[in-house]
Amino acid sequence: MTFKVLAGEGLRIGKDASHNILMGQITLKAEKGLFKQYRYFLKKDIAEIEEIDAEAYRSGLATAGWGLVGIAIAGPFGAVLGGWFGGKKDNVIAAVKFKDGRKFLGEFKRKQYRALTAHQKADTAMDKYKNL
Repeated sequence: MTFKVLAGEGLRIGKDASHNILMGQITLKAEKGLFKQYRYFLKKDIAEIEEIDAEAYRSGLATAGWGLVGIAIAGPFGAVLGGWFGGKKDNVIAAVKFKDGRKFLGEFKRKQYRALTAHQKADTAMDKYKNL
């Protein structure tokens, strides 16, 4: 199941056959290097996943303190993201942070996002149970 990387340091941006979620692992294609990839286990290597919605995007822009130049840059970019949020109801945009510090912003199909977050939700439920 391939997905699209929207942003991420050292990662190939866009849809690539090497960006995939398969058999409990997520694979990301490196920006440089013909065969270089990063592999992470969904269960043990993901530190945090945050679904990005239109409200979070707006509040992020508000707190960023854009100047006039920032507004000029964010205008067209905001229109593109608005199209993603409004036109692709079946897709989820999420920020993923791994335990080694690597982060990326990706666009996933709902099924992929559920696979990505399934382990995290199970671990959170177990942590709550242990504290009782």
